Amino acid sequence: HSGLQRADGVFGPIVVRQYDKDNIHLRQYDFDLSEHVIIVNDWINDTSIVKFANHHHNDGDNKPSSILINGKGVLKRFIDENGTMYETPRAKFSVNRGYRYRFRLINGGFLYCPIE
Repeated sequence: HSGLQRADGVFGPIVVRQYDKDNIHLRQYDFDLSEHVIIVNDWINDTSIVKFANHHHNDGDNKPSSILINGKGVLKRFIDENGTMYETPRAKFSVNRGYRYRFRLINGGFLYCPIE
């Protein structure tokens, strides 16, 4: 990404995996699956330049309306004039009991980190 493009959705994961012989953490998990990469990012209702300018000039806050996990999430506060709430399915991750899974977490946040 470049500049504010990340906040407008121009980003994605790049995972560089080590050879098994060089991976000192290999024995700590049973599975390292590509579907277990988690990207957390802000969901804002403006373009990033508007949000940044409002924050910079102290006319607005730097908090997102909600967050997305792998592009999925719920924005409970945004209801249009017809009463429709906008949401997408929530992200789900599948695991089986008794196995250890490696999850990779990427913070794609924009201005403020509301995640604990």
